[in-house]
Amino acid sequence: MTHDFGKWIIIPIILVALFLFYIIRRRIITNREMKNHSKSQCSFTTATDTQLGTLASVDNIIAPELQMVPLQLLLDNMDVLEDLLILLDPDCSGLKNTRHLASRCHFSSTWINYAYSKRDSKSPLVAVLEAIAARSPEWTVGQLAWLLHDIDRHDAVNVLKKFSQPQKV
Repeated sequence: MTHDFGKWIIIPIILVALFLFYIIRRRIITNREMKNHSKSQCSFTTATDTQLGTLASVDNIIAPELQMVPLQLLLDNMDVLEDLLILLDPDCSGLKNTRHLASRCHFSSTWINYAYSKRDSKSPLVAVLEAIAARSPEWTVGQLAWLLHDIDRHDAVNVLKKFSQPQKV
């Protein structure tokens, strides 16, 4: 009889231990993801040697005078931004969109889904571009053009070609 009583005590103890192990492991993974997300930046945050070689080939994609324009200025150009929103925000099968762009910039899928859940009040593309500009103010229109070219969104690259930098007075 005592032997049977021991089984009934050990089983709940094992279950509680497994549950606690699971909870602790999830917290560790979540904390790691949070740290990585806060540190992560887009692929072209700073121009390394390999990226300089890549940026040189951007000449074939977008005009040289647009390559070094800060991304923040694109956010101020509503005409071009609206055209990009029309192309990149919808979830169309077979076409890469804002989700793919955000993923290439190391945004977590949770963050991307959250941005899409708020699409009634704010465009996911605007949210992504604002986050990139805030994290990496040195990011340029040329880098965005290269990334769009890399995900085969040449239509969006053509929209970027319409962008004109505001003239300094």
